[in-house]
Amino acid sequence: MKSIRVSGDFDDNIYGEILSRLPVKSLVRFKCVSKGWQSMISNDNYFIDLHLSRTKTRSSSSTLFVIVRTAEERTVVSMDLLNDVPAVIRFPIQLTRQEGILKPVNGLICSYYKDFDLGRTAVCIRNFMTREETPWIEVPTENTKKKVYFQTIEHGFGFDVTTKEHKVISIRQTHIKASGKMFCYIVCKVMNVGRKHYSAWRMIDDFPAYMIQGNGIFVNRSLYWLGRNSIPTSNCQNKSHTKYIGRLSQVIVAFDVPTEQFRSIPIPNFIMNQTDGMYSFKSRIVYIIEVDGHIALIDQLENIQIAKLWIFDEDGSGHQKIAANATIGSRDGNWIEETILMPFGHSELYLYFFESITGTNKLVIRMSMVNTTFYTLYLYDRENKTFMQVEISGMPRNICAPSDLVANFTESLLPVPKKQQEQ
Repeated sequence: MKSIRVSGDFDDNIYGEILSRLPVKSLVRFKCVSKGWQSMISNDNYFIDLHLSRTKTRSSSSTLFVIVRTAEERTVVSMDLLNDVPAVIRFPIQLTRQEGILKPVNGLICSYYKDFDLGRTAVCIRNFMTREETPWIEVPTENTKKKVYFQTIEHGFGFDVTTKEHKVISIRQTHIKASGKMFCYIVCKVMNVGRKHYSAWRMIDDFPAYMIQGNGIFVNRSLYWLGRNSIPTSNCQNKSHTKYIGRLSQVIVAFDVPTEQFRSIPIPNFIMNQTDGMYSFKSRIVYIIEVDGHIALIDQLENIQIAKLWIFDEDGSGHQKIAANATIGSRDGNWIEETILMPFGHSELYLYFFESITGTNKLVIRMSMVNTTFYTLYLYDRENKTFMQVEISGMPRNICAPSDLVANFTESLLPVPKKQQEQ
């Protein structure tokens, strides 16, 4: 183990070994013990990385990050559903109604807001555990001389394992009507977030000819979005124009964070052509989650309480482990199907949303209906195909809407930069 300098009078390795196993809340308090401890906990990259690595391997890696909404505010809490009595920790932050949050990566959270009236968007990187945050960083916009029909702005937040920097990607899709046809003007920009500085935004030219839906999901080294099909009609430097021709989600658009290269993953016809007798693929609820380190599609069939989990095992590395839980098994080589029969009647529930718990075979299910006296989530065991209802106490009172976000959360000491890197 690398030596960690905290004091000249004691064994540095012993200090590092002990402190790297403690929760962030304790370490933040220990900064006042000495200048050496303060420097190690705040600035020693080796110690910070060691602490994060050990936190990910502990049971606390099953902690969930939840945004709940009351009549007065949106607040952020964390909980561990695998404990016998799930404890709720409330973060000292309130979110505005305009503020969105991407799923946490290594304990860092990327917030964003969109002002469509002014055509502006900005992001903020936070570490809720250390209470550090960047200023709001506005994404530069380009003016278009054409009349704007409407805009969508989607984001992604990921980690570059080669440089140990996080990256934020912002994708603006401006829909323009011209000559009776609808065109989409796409601008994609990325920003590096280091430990001391964040970079200026820079353009990504090679954007695929698809319009994306929703914010990106980070899995391993890539960000993923559902993509709608479109046909390029013309191109110019740093920008691309595409013609919108349909509503059907046909591909998964992937962005490799280290290389900053896009690629597309076709969704097979045997998934898209499925029907539950009433709803085709394009009108069902379909979204991406992570399962066992792989991306997966959740395909919710609305008129019967069935959800399909389609796991994409791109390189075949997890095929045997995943297939052990599969209902039907492998389909088309790399897609593996699991069928989840929901224990809810349609009158009780309209929508439900899944999130996997890292390192387990369990899925968390949050519902679109809320009981105001307690907060309820469901755990689904993929191996045993069983459900367990979990009632959470200690949540904010008067929850008036479903959770905006439920995601895995690993606390960390990672610092948050306060200023932009000089050009």
